[in-house]
Amino acid sequence: MLEALKALSVFFTENSLRTRRNLRGDIERRSLAINEEFAQIFKEVKEELESVNEDVQAMSECCEEMTNRLKAAKEQTQDLIVKTNKLQGEK
Repeated sequence: MLEALKALSVFFTENSLRTRRNLRGDIERRSLAINEEFAQIFKEVKEELESVNEDVQAMSECCEEMTNRLKAAKEQTQDLIVKTNKLQGEK
């Protein structure tokens, strides 16, 4: 309660009939401004996270491609290794 009164005292400086009548509207406008600011910041965070996600997806695809290349190279050299071992065994 004390914190709320302290926050209120920041923009409710004059205690007059007019300011008391406008208090609710002022609070609602202030709340709306804070919510809009939060939404804008959250939107920026969301966009940054989407960018990070795209980078991670690209890295994942690259790793998958490298894994496939390594598997293909292993399959291609497997026959060569078998033949080499066979030739060495014949000596």
